[in-house]
Amino acid sequence: MSEESFQSCEEFKAGNAAFFAAFPDLTVTEDGCIAEGNTVVYRHYLIGTHEGEIMGVEPTGIEISLENAGVFRIENKKIVDLYLYADNISLMR
Repeated sequence: MSEESFQSCEEFKAGNAAFFAAFPDLTVTEDGCIAEGNTVVYRHYLIGTHEGEIMGVEPTGIEISLENAGVFRIENKKIVDLYLYADNISLMR
């Protein structure tokens, strides 16, 4: 899995918009969440059809199924850090 860290809300939103544009039928299913102190860790599954360009790859029409995870750090009821662990190798296959 690769790790991604976002520097701003805008960067996070742009990345999500590009992913949802490439996989317009994307479904996200949560598979667990653990919270302790100001840290939240979660795991989720993504399933969708590759119908738009992503990371330089033209649409293939192939359905993807990925398992990803994320770690949030929260301060004053706001997310201040977010790390995503994405299975980009399976995505590129």
